[in-house]
Formats: sequence, structure tokens, C-alpha cells
Amino acid sequence: MKHLIYVFEPKLLKQETEKIKKDYSHMLGQNYVNKAKNIDIRKLFEQIMSISVSELNTYANNLINRELYGLAYYLGFVEEIELQKRIVAILSLRWKNRYLPVVWDAFQTHYNNKALILLLNNAFQKDLPFEMVTDEVRPIFKEAYATGEPTKTFVEHLIISLEPFNKEIEKLKVRGESALASFLKLETLINGQERTFLREEACFIIEVITISNRLSQEKIVDQYLSKVGANKYHKSVMFKILEIFKKPFIKENDRWRNISVESQQRFHKWLLANTLEEFFQGLTNDSERFAYWKRFIKEFTDVSFIKNPSVLFMYFSKFVVTSHSK
Repeated sequence: MKHLIYVFEPKLLKQETEKIKKDYSHMLGQNYVNKAKNIDIRKLFEQIMSISVSELNTYANNLINRELYGLAYYLGFVEEIELQKRIVAILSLRWKNRYLPVVWDAFQTHYNNKALILLLNNAFQKDLPFEMVTDEVRPIFKEAYATGEPTKTFVEHLIISLEPFNKEIEKLKVRGESALASFLKLETLINGQERTFLREEACFIIEVITISNRLSQEKIVDQYLSKVGANKYHKSVMFKILEIFKKPFIKENDRWRNISVESQQRFHKWLLANTLEEFFQGLTNDSERFAYWKRFIKEFTDVSFIKNPSVLFMYFSKFVVTSHSK
């Protein structure tokens, strides 16, 4: 068996340590979480509630690191306000930066927990070093927790970011499979602007629409149709909307009921233009007639065609015009 020997100068050793922290930060965080799970948390909670407030400091000073990890990790599961307050007091008294990854991990599951928000705010306001957060995004964390509504600040940041959602949450060290990531993804698209939608791949938008409930689907589709320019829509996203919502302005179809009339009109107009384009530039290869009939899109009530023979039907309010392939 060969033994590989590495000799580091102090400066080089520091560089390699920082590299390990950067490359394996998630694994480091998971190691802390594993420590937190290996305790009898129920017994610890009972002890904390059994002592008087005046004894809390003494009790906190006698806790071992593993128990403190446990309190940090399981705080998100605590619903009783008094127990929350006591745990926050203990962790604040014994706070060490190495507890931060555990609290952050817990927050990604319990992102509305006020006690976790308080602990994270205290940590980031003190500018404590946190190897899992870069200097680039540290101000975002500081601002987010100072407001008391961190998810709102994260969403606002994600809406205006130039980077795609998945790349941006990677910078924020949000696990893609976490409850926090799911919430941020949904809220970012529900409140998205044109730049938000255009920076994303069509498959990302389609995925979010597909997995969302009915109400969220309606909000995302309304936002997408109203904010994105008519000539900038992702074709595959529009076809997914058609698949789920069918055509608007049909009495029997209630899927568009909670979507603005303006958005319905924009979608309807896009469908008409796409059908014209498919017929004239796809089947008949006639760009001249396409340009001519496109001028009447606002007057159409519907457009359809058959392939054999190639015939286009353009429906106006009182008559129908047909166009045949040459």
C-alpha cells in the first residue's frame, strides 16, 4: 500500500482548508445536522421547561455542544411559545458560529418560524463569519432577516436577479429540494416581471405551472401573459397553457375565470397569430399572405385549418374567410 505524503506551508494549509469548506460546505452542514439528531430531544425539552427562568443561564452553561446542536436543529418543530423563547435564550447565550448551518438548515424546512428568524437575524447582524454564505450574498441575508420577513426579501431579490432561479438559490445556499426552495420558486413566478420569465428556460416555467395547484397556476399564467411582451412568449409555455386551460372566451370553460380579460385577450391573439404562422409559413410557405392576414388578427374570433387539402378558415364575427394553398 502506497502512502502519499503532503507537506503544507501554513499559508497553503489555510488555502486548502478554505477550499474544502467551499467545495464541501453542504456536507459540512449535514455533519452538524447529524450531530443534532443524535440526542434525546424530548427529554431536553422537558428539562428546559421544568426549570425557572432564573436558572436558565446556569442550565445553558452546562449543556454540551451536541445538545446545543439539537436545540438549534429541532427549534423549528417547537410550537409552544414559551419553549421557543427559552431555547432562543439558551442558544443566544451559548451562541457559536458553528451552530449557524444547523439553524439555516432548519429554516429551510420551517421558513415561517419566528424563533429561527430571530436567531438568524442576530447572527447576520453581527457579521459573523459563515463559510456557507459568500460576501456577494451576505448583504441580502442581513437585509432579509432584519425585516423579520426574510422570505419576502428573498423573493424580491429573485424576481429582479439576472441569474436563473436555480443558479441564484445555489448562491443563497438554499437546497433545491427544500420546502423553502419550493415556496420561493412559486412566489417568484407568481410575482414575476418580464425579466424574471425571460431569464428562465421554458422547461422551468412549465415545471412550476405543472406541479402547482389550480389557484397558483392561474396566478402564474396571469402574471406571465400580462408581463411578458407578446412577441417574447416561450412557444412551449404557451402550448402548455393551452393544454391545461384550453381556449379562452368559451362559456363552458371556467379555467380562465380568475384570469384577467387582458391576459385572456393576449393569449387569444397569440393563438390566432400562431395558427396563421403555422399555416402560411409551415404548410404553404407563403410569407406574403401571412403578413397580409396578420393585419386582421384583432378582427378574428377564431382561426383553424385542415391539411389535406390545405385550407385556412378565418372566422370573423359575421362571416368566414377561407384561404387555400397555392
